[in-house]
Amino acid sequence: ERRVEELDLQLKIKNAELRKNLREKEDAQNYLRNILESLTSGVVVVDLEGKVTTFNQAAEKITGLEFREVQGKHIDKLSRLNIVPSGEPPSILLKDTERKKNFETQLRRKENEALHAHVSMFPVEDRRGEQIGTALTIRDITHLKKLEEKVNRTEKLAAMGEMAAEIAHEIRNPLGSIE
Repeated sequence: ERRVEELDLQLKIKNAELRKNLREKEDAQNYLRNILESLTSGVVVVDLEGKVTTFNQAAEKITGLEFREVQGKHIDKLSRLNIVPSGEPPSILLKDTERKKNFETQLRRKENEALHAHVSMFPVEDRRGEQIGTALTIRDITHLKKLEEKVNRTEKLAAMGEMAAEIAHEIRNPLGSIE
């Protein structure tokens, strides 16, 4: 009976340690999940088969899609989003992340609204350094592109104004002599 009591006590101690470890692991997972969901950049993670495993709230906002719509689906099925450049199949680029790591593209959202995005791709590796998937970060740069267009338009108008002033000056000089 004493041996059973000792084993029972040891079992209770081990169960308490396991519960503590499980709680710590859950706390760490919740902490990381909260960080992921707090990012303003969209994060999409796909496994080696090209199936979507992670899709944060920012990715939902940027693409107009919800995680439940894309979870477990192959990245090729999301090609209308135009996440990868040059019309190449996304699965090819996911396996060759060295070829195109950063690029700008124009995404077509669910509502068919177009927006400019900067996409970065990088491999997700396990502790042994083996690739277990690919992560894509998507940043909406539509506002920056619109500002660039305004700056370009302003520069063109300023150049046209300078040219008009020079032409007016060139015309005024001979007119002054004629007068």
